Amino acid sequence: MYSDRGRKGIQNGRVPIKEEVSGGVVLGSKDYRNKSGILSPTQIARAVADFVEIDVNVLLGYSRSKRLVKWRHLTYLIAYELTGESLTELGDRFNRNHTSILNGKRNASRLLENPEYFRHYQAIKALF
Repeated sequence: MYSDRGRKGIQNGRVPIKEEVSGGVVLGSKDYRNKSGILSPTQIARAVADFVEIDVNVLLGYSRSKRLVKWRHLTYLIAYELTGESLTELGDRFNRNHTSILNGKRNASRLLENPEYFRHYQAIKALF
């Protein structure tokens, strides 16, 4: 009935294997993060708080001050990269929803375009 709607084969759920998989590996699914389990998100939060010279409870609190939010988001990004934990696990550790971690990670990635902020990011990652 609706076979000619949309992209060919998509509406009825039939997608050729070649479009889904290339060379036996699903595209875009490779995770290059460290999964050694040596670092915890709490250690990373402490390091960022020490770097910025604020209390870790203030850093991870609920204040929406711009000064704090950018460092909190940087904490999310570094924790995601270095711990290998999922967004849900990080959300549980930081007492946030996984979408808050995702949003913070995206915001921090955008802020890394600023050279000063990028230097701070590198300096904090060098501590580990």
